[in-house]
Amino acid sequence: MTPDPLLAAIIAGDARAVVLLLRGWTEAQRRERAPALLALERATDDPLKLLDDAGRPHEVGWDDRERYDRAYAQRRALEVALVGTASLAEQRALAEPFPAWLDVQRAAQVVFDRDPPWLADWTAWQLRSEGPEGRWPLVHLQVRAGLIKRPRDYLDGLLGAFPWFDARDLLEDDPELLEHDVWALLCHHDGQESLRAAQDRGAHWREALIAQLDRERLIDATLEALGSDLSAHRAAFFTGLWRELAVTNAERAARHDQLRGLLGVAAANVLTLALDELTRDPRPVAPPELAPALAARAKRTARGALKLLDRAPDAATATIALGHPDADVQAQALDRLERWGLTDAARDALLRQLDLLSATQRPRAEALLGVASPRSRPDPVELDLDTIPEAIRRALNFGGAVPRAPVPGEPVLGEPIEPIASLDELADVLATTLSEPWRGDERLLDGVLRFCDRPFDGPLRPFHERILDLEHWFFSPVTVAAVWATGFVTRAPDEHGSPWELRLYEASQRVVRGEARPLLSLPTHAGGWIEPRVLLDRMHEDPDPIDLAQALLRLAPEGRDHALRRVRRHTKRGPAAEAARAAREPDRFAVEVVYDDAEPLNQRVKVLIDGPRVKHDGPLAEYVDTQRRRWSGAPVWSVWPERRDIACACALPELLQNLESGSGRDTDVGVLLEALLDQPLPPLALRLLVQALGSAYDREHIAAVDVLIAGIQDGRVDATALPPDDLARIKPNRLAARLQTVADGGPLQRAVVRDFLDAHVAAVPERPAALLVLFDELSAQTGVGPQRSRAYLETLSGTSKAAKAAKALLARAGEPPPVEAELALAARVRRAQRWMG
Repeated sequence: MTPDPLLAAIIAGDARAVVLLLRGWTEAQRRERAPALLALERATDDPLKLLDDAGRPHEVGWDDRERYDRAYAQRRALEVALVGTASLAEQRALAEPFPAWLDVQRAAQVVFDRDPPWLADWTAWQLRSEGPEGRWPLVHLQVRAGLIKRPRDYLDGLLGAFPWFDARDLLEDDPELLEHDVWALLCHHDGQESLRAAQDRGAHWREALIAQLDRERLIDATLEALGSDLSAHRAAFFTGLWRELAVTNAERAARHDQLRGLLGVAAANVLTLALDELTRDPRPVAPPELAPALAARAKRTARGALKLLDRAPDAATATIALGHPDADVQAQALDRLERWGLTDAARDALLRQLDLLSATQRPRAEALLGVASPRSRPDPVELDLDTIPEAIRRALNFGGAVPRAPVPGEPVLGEPIEPIASLDELADVLATTLSEPWRGDERLLDGVLRFCDRPFDGPLRPFHERILDLEHWFFSPVTVAAVWATGFVTRAPDEHGSPWELRLYEASQRVVRGEARPLLSLPTHAGGWIEPRVLLDRMHEDPDPIDLAQALLRLAPEGRDHALRRVRRHTKRGPAAEAARAAREPDRFAVEVVYDDAEPLNQRVKVLIDGPRVKHDGPLAEYVDTQRRRWSGAPVWSVWPERRDIACACALPELLQNLESGSGRDTDVGVLLEALLDQPLPPLALRLLVQALGSAYDREHIAAVDVLIAGIQDGRVDATALPPDDLARIKPNRLAARLQTVADGGPLQRAVVRDFLDAHVAAVPERPAALLVLFDELSAQTGVGPQRSRAYLETLSGTSKAAKAAKALLARAGEPPPVEAELALAARVRRAQRWMG
């Protein structure tokens, strides 16, 4: 039997032969061959398979390089054949991504020969696809041949061509691009791709443009792009291009008007560039043109605008900079007003800005105006202590420092957590979770267990097919829902399965048996706590041991002893027995954090957990043995709420990298910090909060600020409670910015931050200027002089920013006003009232 030439070419991996064989075929001939080729594609797609001489597919391992390379060539030839025979609908119906391995040059030859009516749609689809050679050259060849018009995403495709093409090589190899595409690219600002993103990926567009384009025209195009109101991110490509062009004085002078036009754009980096360039030109700039730069939030921009304003002094315009939040910028604006004097317009503007000035600069403004406004003080606080029992007052140390948490007897239950109450609500939660099915929380798991004696039907019916398509390499509450839908468990956890996986497996067994009952360990309140009487209501004769062990660790203190006695017969052995003993005696485990700065970053923090060895796998073992077993990652914060300090200790090494880096990464520490919002704050939790203020990851430092503001407001935090241990590890500028946000929370927060800095600013070994400036501002706002830091401040001398702030602080005097003690007592009263219910 004569072998089929087209199949033989595919088996040989010869894409060129495929092109030659298909040349001249009619559309009917192509469509006749498509079904067999489509079936072959499906048979060889995932994983990549090798065709033997008879066209039968065989799996290929990545380690068998020779066979893999041959299978790869076969695949490329097959995809070229499909481009030449299958319809657009048939190609798009294949598994994504198709075509994954396309030989761009051969595909272009095939599609040119075929010239189907859907060519433009096929090209637009290909432009959005990925592959080992990129798809833009395929589209470019069709545009160049006149077969199609430029697709809407054409320039995005060109920018996305890296890593397959380097812009320098692209422009050298195809000079026509310089006139037809590259100049258009410099005006392409509204696509999904950008020159900034392509440059960041290493496409070398700046270097290519400077080497290949006319210099004068490129300088003008750069200025035009910068003036088109780009975002700061996209504008960064053009600001970098301008600097690499090394514009000469003559070129700059010729474009003075265009540079002045940039003063009205929104992007801070463009404003900064314009100011830098205009500063190098001796000509003045009209004061009104500097108004946007004077109002900019970036300190460097506002300072640069003030320098340019010196060439054409205008006091009224200078007052715009008084609205800047930075006291140093305000000071520079006041310097000019003091030199130039106040016009009527400047006086009116200064009066309007007076309330916006920092406390350290306001006296200068008042002196200029010849006024002395009264210093604002917090309103007196009305306190009613008679309703607070004496025992609670003693426990919370009324009138003294915040007591160390947890305080014996203080309630811990926060907002209640309502379980899923109906199939409709369960369907809503499941719909949300299916977008990330490996996640899912205990509330969803509890909902499945509550209704698993009913058919997986009704409002759940639309999810049946989606659940059946789930991968089964992970355990989650969604996979337990899949057990409900299918009636069987696909696999059991392996020998290294986590307690969470074991709990999910226990739940799956109950679902298979249709035993509907609540999850014992579902928290009843925020913070991970379970109200003991609710656990007793949930109990049954055959509790799952891992589920019960987790529930016992979450029991709230009030009523816990009674609940433990009631479930004693279920806690005689295994993980439940150890969890019950830990719940009765939580202090059996001690935790310590040890730093060794001589170690590499990933080994610098050691968490030492001292206590009895946990014999059985379960939630307690996972929680207290995290560091013993040298596992990475902080333990799940909600496993043992009473000993959340262990979770905080284990979170400290996870946080360390975010103190060093510039952008930060998600370590899950933010989840733990958010859980502390209304919970007791033991020393290790406070230590974690202070460190998190210095994190580069937004979720972490925002959560730390929120917890500290709330903790000060309800009497859980004061300056004496905040630990100074880690100040040397935190970048001072970051810490100052976050402490400023805490201080902005109210008069009590302002006093606490001031006293914390007073007590501990000397612990910052390097670059303390930002913290000293904040300390000075808070001291000026409250009319209080340094109390504990004077000896340290006297060691700072010279003209540095830190020394100037220290000098200003040493000139301040005054004791904390009585109202601050009243505010602190009022916070303690709020905490007591929560205790009283």
